[in-house]
Amino acid sequence: LGRRATAGHEKVDHDQEEIAEIVVEEVEAVDAPPKARVEEAPRQRDYLDGFLAAGHVCAITGWGGYRELAARYRVPIVVTGFEPVDILRGIVSCVEQLESGQAQVENAYRRAVREDGQPTARALIETVFEVVPRRWRGMGTLPASGLALREAYAAHDAAKIFGPPAEPPAAAEGDCIAGEVLRGVRTPRDCPAFGRGCTPAHPLGAPMVSGEGACAAYYRYRRTPTTAVTP
Repeated sequence: LGRRATAGHEKVDHDQEEIAEIVVEEVEAVDAPPKARVEEAPRQRDYLDGFLAAGHVCAITGWGGYRELAARYRVPIVVTGFEPVDILRGIVSCVEQLESGQAQVENAYRRAVREDGQPTARALIETVFEVVPRRWRGMGTLPASGLALREAYAAHDAAKIFGPPAEPPAAAEGDCIAGEVLRGVRTPRDCPAFGRGCTPAHPLGAPMVSGEGACAAYYRYRRTPTTAVTP
């Protein structure tokens, strides 16, 4: 559903009587607007060839909503799973579309994803949440790109109970290019702080915080250029 939530009770039910101890902090779950913003960026359109759509999201939302995005920007979108063979298949499918001049939505994760997703789960989401603007790292605030609790569930809204979360401290200008890394404009090696002022122990930007982040992966596996070993 989203990336950040906190729960204080193991029993979860959409009936309010059963979720008295559930507190939701924030949900960022509408990913078509960020994809569109990335495609609309002039620098990125020159080299961004396709998308691998997250299988766990599409398992709920389905993939039918991506058709308009693929058609509007002439970009392949392949729904992909998380096993190595899934990712490889997604890449191959994307490349095959590019080589044949196609730009379609393809479901390469059929064992878990249907075109309409999970209607029951979608109906519950629409009951509890409403679409709102959301601030995205590196892209600013995008309209209709996030979910917030509807007024009927305001008693479980952490922002109203505890106040909005504090903004993370910004790195000095020029020291951190996390936004550009997140958008795929530049690589972690282009960042002057990478491996110096910014490490997994002392991250300056989001891509270095999580083990899934590009900067953290570069730091772990490609921190220095490969050099020949002299026998």
